[in-house]
Formats: sequence, structure tokens, C-alpha cells
Amino acid sequence: DSLGVHLDKVTNSLFYGGLYDHNGSSAFGLQNNSNNVTISGGSMHDDGQASIGDGNELDFGGIGAGSSNITATGINLYGSRNAIIEIATTNTNAIMSSITVTNCLIHNGLSEGFKIGGGNTGIIFKYNQVYANASYGIFTNEGVSGSPGVSVYNNVFSGNGIGGVATDNVYINSNGITFVNNIVANSIGQSLVKASEYYTLTSDYNLFDKPGSFMAMSGVSYPLTSWQILSGQDLHSLNANPQFLNGTNADFRLTNSSPAINHGTNLVAIFSDAL
Repeated sequence: DSLGVHLDKVTNSLFYGGLYDHNGSSAFGLQNNSNNVTISGGSMHDDGQASIGDGNELDFGGIGAGSSNITATGINLYGSRNAIIEIATTNTNAIMSSITVTNCLIHNGLSEGFKIGGGNTGIIFKYNQVYANASYGIFTNEGVSGSPGVSVYNNVFSGNGIGGVATDNVYINSNGITFVNNIVANSIGQSLVKASEYYTLTSDYNLFDKPGSFMAMSGVSYPLTSWQILSGQDLHSLNANPQFLNGTNADFRLTNSSPAINHGTNLVAIFSDAL
């Protein structure tokens, strides 16, 4: 009836290749001034069985002082009761910083794929495949300590929102989000939602594959051209079929004729770790 692994004030540690599954609450929880921790490889699945606690696969919490310099890489995560990866909304003395999630498979969860709130800063979400989750592929939200600072680039978001309640693929409900070089495909609802026109969002060089009005801002849907004019974003983005090799079976490699090839922008000048 608890976490598989609970890190509290843990520093300079590596967890490699573990299998975490069917725990009562989250598979892996980290909080209270834990620093310089890497979680690499292995899998986490079907956690939150007891319907208590957060019920995530990876749960970066906000209790006590904020944690920093955390990396989750190369993990296969699926099937949790709540968001597969959650960086919690924090109080003002528990802001987390410098968290990187990269090269992970985030899929078939019973809620969001990646959820973040609060004033957590320096969050990088890159090179992940986020697909077939019941709710949003990614959801950002204001918290008591403000908006999170999140850079989202070079990911695939496909077929999220299949649970019938929250059907959008990407939902931005906060300031300070950078969304670049992503493929957003097979959206059940909107491909990308900016909840308020007053939120700051930097979004460009993405590929969306849904025809008609598929972007939303302040509750109104727009086609890509109207979205570009009204929001000033996605001026270099495309609305086209990404031509996955076999998207139905989660093979998101691109065919040779994919319009996504050579379409993104070089991010090395923007993100020092974008290689």
C-alpha cells in the first residue's frame, strides 16, 4: 500500500535497470531536497493499485525543500492510475529545479502522460514518445508558486486523450512553456490547447496532423493559419501526415518521404543539451 521506492534527502545516486510494478501508490517517489539522482533504464508499470497516494509511475513531489539535478532516462513507463510522470504543484519553499526526462516511453496510462504544475523551473522534456494515454499527453498548470518553466522538444505525442474525458493531446494552462520540434499526431480532441490568450507560449517548428480547426485558445478552435495570426506562434509549423512507419503499433520512425524530415530547427543555440 505504498511507494515502490521512496527517496527522501537522497543525493548522488544512480538507479539503473529496475523493474517497478503493481505497487499500491507510485512506483518511484522523490522529494525533500534530493539532489543529483539519475534513474536510468528498466520499466515501471501498473502502479497505484491501492488507490492511495499519488499513483504515478514517477512522482517528483513537493514536500520539504525542493530537489534538483534529477534525470530520468530510457525508461518504459505505462499503466499507472494517475499521471505517468508528475512533477507536483509546489508550495513556495519546495520548488524543484533542473529535472530532465528524456528517451522514455510514456504510454497507456489511465490519466495524463506528463503532468507538471507550480513554479518548478529548468524542466526539460525531450526525445520522449508519449502515446495512448487516457488523458492529455502533456498537461501544464499554474500552482501556488506560479508557472513551471518547461522546455518540450523533439518528442512524439500520438493518440492521447483516448479516455473520453480530457481528449486533447497537448494542454498548456500556464506561462513559460517552450514547445519546439515536436510531432503531435492522431489527436482525439485538439492537437494543442492554450487555455488562455494571456499565457506566454513559445511554439514553433512542430508538425500537427489534424485537418480543420485543431488548435484552441481561450476556448475557441482555429485552423493552423488562423492560429498563427492570432497567437503569433507556430509560424514554421506544418499541418501534415508525419508518415510514421507503423503508428498503429507505436512504431514512430519516419518513412523516407515524411514531411517532418529536415523540418525542425537546430536547437543547439537555444538548448545547450539539445544534441
